Amino acid sequence: MSQIPFTQIPLNEYHPGEEDMAAFKYFELGEYKNQAYVTSEPHRHGYYEIFFFEEAEGTHMIDFEPYPIHSYSLHFVSPGQVHLLNRTGSTRGKVLLFTEEFFYFDSTNRDFLRGMSFLDIDSRDRMLKLDAVFLEWVKGIIASIKAEYQSNDPNREGIIRSYINILLLKCKSKFPERVKPVRETGVHLVVQFRNLIDARFTATHRVSDYAEKLSVSANHLNDVVKKTTGRTAGDLIQERVILEAKRLMLYSMASAKEIAYTIGFHDPAYFSRFFKHHTGQSPDEYRVSERLRHGLVAKS
Repeated sequence: MSQIPFTQIPLNEYHPGEEDMAAFKYFELGEYKNQAYVTSEPHRHGYYEIFFFEEAEGTHMIDFEPYPIHSYSLHFVSPGQVHLLNRTGSTRGKVLLFTEEFFYFDSTNRDFLRGMSFLDIDSRDRMLKLDAVFLEWVKGIIASIKAEYQSNDPNREGIIRSYINILLLKCKSKFPERVKPVRETGVHLVVQFRNLIDARFTATHRVSDYAEKLSVSANHLNDVVKKTTGRTAGDLIQERVILEAKRLMLYSMASAKEIAYTIGFHDPAYFSRFFKHHTGQSPDEYRVSERLRHGLVAKS
């Protein structure tokens, strides 16, 4: 992996479709040069990305895991994840960008995307290699999405949403052993809770605050979360906080103190103890070891 000067690493928020279709965009991998950010440097977005690599090689780093870029493969990136593309050789492929707002525009099932294990922020299953039969099917559905995207059909947004829905369901069927069954009772509350954590984890780490927003008691929220996920409500909050702390320690130049304040800690010393308890390393030790592990070094 190429070495990246940390003084130049952006953490970007970019919203697709500002010039054309709201909250959805289709483009070819070769068009990345026209984007408002550098894809070979760590960056993140507020939307989902599906990469279809037809002819490619290199490494795609998503959060803390490097995924090889193979020809005839799909890669999935979720909102908020930090990623970068190190492509070598020639590259051909397609990229689909869409927000949750776009996907759920005319849907009553607000849990659909959460049901895709490969889109979960905790998942390490981000890559799907395509066999010959599935490859032809993927080529066909992406060609259909492209045709609708370039058309003037007034119903094209709904048609594209349907195609993406079908694409995700077909991909889900390729991960049968990785999809864990969940208890139906309480699933919707847990989904609401996780969405709320994503929106408010920098403002509060207290289970009671989330329970109040969800109009349930803290005990009830914790019971439902525990029965549904096997973890406590506090565990889910702490996991989200640690994930963000790791991202910022690895990909930004902010100090541990600055990161502590950014993610809702008023006492930087307590943040350092919290971080070490969950990772086994101090924030600075984590930054040094992980940058070395991933080949990301500061300018000398």
